[in-house]
Amino acid sequence: MIHAGYNLDKDFAADPETFFERLSDSVGIDLHRYSSYDFPRGGIIGQVTLADCVTTSRSPWYTGEYGFVLQDPCALPFLKLPGKPGFFEVEIRGA
Repeated sequence: MIHAGYNLDKDFAADPETFFERLSDSVGIDLHRYSSYDFPRGGIIGQVTLADCVTTSRSPWYTGEYGFVLQDPCALPFLKLPGKPGFFEVEIRGA
């Protein structure tokens, strides 16, 4: 599952225009028409398959010691849910 944190990314908060430009280029979608308030925050927004863990990458999104290679992204209806740092278990009742 992919959890969108409630707080804005520090890079976005510092310079939203550059952040949207970088994100738009990365995903191939024009996101400039959106604002930070158009995106749901503080819950589950989708799911992906974790395909690999790498220690190097040419991706501009790669930071830190490790990077995760994700596949098969799928958007899900927003489900408000508190997050936690790192990986955490999610129990969805009624699913």
